[in-house]
Amino acid sequence: MTTAPDRPPLRKLDLTAGILLAVIGALIGFVMLAYMGQLSQLAVICDGVPVDGTRCSPDFLNVVTILGYGIVIFAWFLTFGFFVVRVLRRRVGFFLPLIGVVAMVLGYYLVLIILSASYQPAT
Repeated sequence: MTTAPDRPPLRKLDLTAGILLAVIGALIGFVMLAYMGQLSQLAVICDGVPVDGTRCSPDFLNVVTILGYGIVIFAWFLTFGFFVVRVLRRRVGFFLPLIGVVAMVLGYYLVLIILSASYQPAT
């Protein structure tokens, strides 16, 4: 059995680009986690507002905030793990951290849309 010839310059470029994208993704994830920490205060602001199923349900707001934390953390670790596995198998993998960043951003904004729709304090 023969193996494909190793292409060191392209392999180094793939590894460098993947690590750079993973670090950028981690920084973006930390910023999103900081904003999620601020959004976790929505349930506290809703204290005293009667819950009628359409606004200010503290339990729902807390669950969606925890879901937002999970999406951001899971997306980064999963794509970085897949990147490491592909690099160890000597396959192209620079695009996986990029996919992780896209998944983090989409998941984060999905959580923001859900939170903004359910947070309506009484007037």
